[in-house]
Amino acid sequence: MLPESLAVRLGPTRSPTDAATVSDQALHGRRLADGFGKPEQWQFTWERSCTSDQWLDQVPTHGFYARLPLDKLQRLLTETRVTPIA
Repeated sequence: MLPESLAVRLGPTRSPTDAATVSDQALHGRRLADGFGKPEQWQFTWERSCTSDQWLDQVPTHGFYARLPLDKLQRLLTETRVTPIA
């Protein structure tokens, strides 16, 4: 994200490695429990095209954005819709 972006100005974000860290901790706990078989880790790469409006409709369900107060979320969505992408 750009330092001057609205998302950065509205609050802190989580590291992209947070999900991997949580997954690693869960796998470690399973090993310690010793009641399960060897864990498998699956990863799928996929792409999906969508319009700007379709993408913005999903923003409120994503991590950091889901925790924003409603007024800040509405501001983010409004400013994102009216700001042209260069």
